[in-house]
Amino acid sequence: MIGSKRGTVLLCDHCEEWEMEANRTISTLKTILGDFAIDIQHIGSTSIKNIKAKPIIDIAIGVNSFDDLDKYLEVLLKNGIYKSSGQPFSDIILFSKDDENGNRINNIQVVIYGKEHWNKHILFRDYMNKHSSKAAEYNRIKIEASVLYPKDVLAYSNYKSAFINKCIDEAQDEITMKKYYEAYDERYKAVHEKNLRCMGYECSAIVTEIINKFGIRRDNSILEIGCGEGRDSIVLLKNGYNLLATDVSAQAINYCKEQYKEFADRFQMLDAVNGVHDEKYDLIYSVAVIHMLVPDEDRNLFCSFIKEHLNENGIALICTMGDGRTERMTDISKAFDMSERTFEGSTMLVAETSCRIVTFDTFEKELKDSHFQIIEKGLTSIGTQFPSMMYAVVKRM
Repeated sequence: MIGSKRGTVLLCDHCEEWEMEANRTISTLKTILGDFAIDIQHIGSTSIKNIKAKPIIDIAIGVNSFDDLDKYLEVLLKNGIYKSSGQPFSDIILFSKDDENGNRINNIQVVIYGKEHWNKHILFRDYMNKHSSKAAEYNRIKIEASVLYPKDVLAYSNYKSAFINKCIDEAQDEITMKKYYEAYDERYKAVHEKNLRCMGYECSAIVTEIINKFGIRRDNSILEIGCGEGRDSIVLLKNGYNLLATDVSAQAINYCKEQYKEFADRFQMLDAVNGVHDEKYDLIYSVAVIHMLVPDEDRNLFCSFIKEHLNENGIALICTMGDGRTERMTDISKAFDMSERTFEGSTMLVAETSCRIVTFDTFEKELKDSHFQIIEKGLTSIGTQFPSMMYAVVKRM
């Protein structure tokens, strides 16, 4: 069911039709607004899984400025989307869409992208979908409010506001407590929402080269740290290797599980800096991960994790971005700041993330200080994304 009589509160069970309608509306808005809209998202209760909601699809349109909005009003109106007569906020512009019977089917907010109203909507939606117990509590509060105020939408909304604000604060606290290198999870989310990939499809030839050169068999135990979207892991899995592919990003792991369903149990979250893991491996490989780590302490912990999880005769392949001659690093306090990046031809705002490029001398010293013996080292590349990468094959001293 989609559509509700204005001024009334009627909750319905969650249904897939809501997501489908949201996608149709977002597609229409993207066609009309083009680059004027930085992002368009399904928000509100119909975007939260498994809870009751008024069957009205809420949409947020994020823009840089309201200045040029009026030029789209006529086309929006032709598509049944009209600017609301009442505009109580200076930083939100409200639009609506009704069905042929006058029932409200869409509430649409135009807000400044990345500012307070945009962030609160996204934070609350994502927090509810991440924490099912909180969503269940919210569902209970919504039902109570609908019984108390079945014909007073404002009172219904006010009844929920304390809980919503509390959850937004908790969601913000979660982000604040995140490690800087977890900003890649935010980047994956933003890119995957556009049905794009961050890293492309070209696998790292150095991985199979080292496997073949050092005689790693299919029944040997292999751990990949930083599998991302599965570019390298899927090649090995399809060739029968005994691989566990891991990443610190929940979004990356969920993406791999969805894309490669036949190997879903071979993808697992793992923090190789601060996490705990029980198994040991004959080969551990990590492509383009250590350069995400900036402080010496984190880089040392990463190397220690690899050393501690190698079998006695195991080897590790560690690849890091850089040409071996230059050094630079980013400010980790800005890892979650938004900046423009291009993925598969589409430019969008994503988390800046983190990066530290070191020279070969620094890279070798880090490995030796972590009590690794360097067996082989050199430069390699991975397509156009990583035209120059240092690599080292190491074993425990």
